[in-house]
Amino acid sequence: DFQKAIQYISSVIDLDPLSKEAYFYRGRAKYQINDLYGSILDYSIAIQIDSNFKEAIFNRGLAREEKKDYTDALSDLKKCELLEPNNVLILNKLGDLFFSLGNNENANLYYSKAIEIDPINYQARRSRIFLNVFYRNNIESAISDCNAIITKFEDPESYYMRGFLKGKNNDLTGSVSDLTRAIELNCSELSSAYYFRGLAK
Repeated sequence: DFQKAIQYISSVIDLDPLSKEAYFYRGRAKYQINDLYGSILDYSIAIQIDSNFKEAIFNRGLAREEKKDYTDALSDLKKCELLEPNNVLILNKLGDLFFSLGNNENANLYYSKAIEIDPINYQARRSRIFLNVFYRNNIESAISDCNAIITKFEDPESYYMRGFLKGKNNDLTGSVSDLTRAIELNCSELSSAYYFRGLAK
């Protein structure tokens, strides 16, 4: 019960108004009940107490993103990057925020940084595939990311996307093969997989 948690943590803050952890956990509880303004306020107080409180800065960025305040969210995540430059979760989120702001090149840069650190980072590769297919028209890079994912495990969504992209590249045999495997693995785009396979046959 997040409301009870908030009441309890508030009583802790009454006893220790400089407890950064108490403000942090109350901010998390408020986020869970969609009190984004209150969540951001509590995280901000925690950050005032400790300006390098990375978890509070990161979570405030998430709350700001939820409010579609992408510019301030980006500022928070950039501060997190300074504190922990090789954290792939931070780099992924920076990619997402740049994408939300319409800066596709920087989005690609940050997804690529995350992949350089963690080559099997599924989230970053999926995000980069989407970006390259629909916004950068870089089909070869998208196919390469699909290959990297499929090499590690049989991901139905990557088979679907690779099959779709092979069709666009006129590799019809490869397209049919990948789309068939996507269907066998029950991908989330089943109707589209059948449709594009029909086109490729």
